Amino acid sequence: METIPLARGHGARAARRREAGGGLTRSQNLRRRIGHALAGAGYVETPCFPFVCDAAWDAFGLAPDDPRRAVLTLTNPISPREPSLRTTLLPGLLAALGLNLTRGNPAPALFEQGTVFVPPASGDLPPSPRADRRPTDDQLDALNTAIPAQPRHLAAALTGESSWARAVDAARTAAHIMGAGLVTRPTEYAPWLPGRCLELLVGEAVLGHAGELRAGTVQALGLPPRTSAMEIDLTAMEHLTDLGSR
Repeated sequence: METIPLARGHGARAARRREAGGGLTRSQNLRRRIGHALAGAGYVETPCFPFVCDAAWDAFGLAPDDPRRAVLTLTNPISPREPSLRTTLLPGLLAALGLNLTRGNPAPALFEQGTVFVPPASGDLPPSPRADRRPTDDQLDALNTAIPAQPRHLAAALTGESSWARAVDAARTAAHIMGAGLVTRPTEYAPWLPGRCLELLVGEAVLGHAGELRAGTVQALGLPPRTSAMEIDLTAMEHLTDLGSR
């Protein structure tokens, strides 16, 4: 009988990873490195449910035509009052921040890496194929067209005197890991406070915002003054860095 050598320890794990497809993808590796870096900076990763209610947009002070209000709705079995798929990570993350405060954490600092859902520009409702037969090719095409884009974002939320500067630093950390040259410039964008809000750019592309939240928002959400947040589009940033490396 032919003898098969036994691999032990790290070599065995590496062999299994290679057999399974070579380990992490570049995107997965970048996300893991970002998570480790933010954890090292004192943040706690907090995955949130991807649903939101319209009251969140009112608390944020979004205009009626703000594109973040253009949401897809589903039947949410966990909370019927939150039927909309999120277009930003901030509602869930800020709710988690408030929950931490009520449970005795005096200075929580949270982050999430997760997908948001951008409805197709057409706004057409997907078809409802019959269950007793295969959908037609046209119906399948229409169903595929109705699938929303699902870019991956990074968001952070925290409290304290210097929280707005730390929120910007979180974005810089992610950009550095992804090899992107992040530039900031002042802007006005709800729900951030004018004068304490920065656009986050790579090249000429605005990928997110960071800064201190406006007073009306923190009051509506039951958060303390000087609460700050950051959100940036990791998918777009990775795409731009891929283009720049070619």
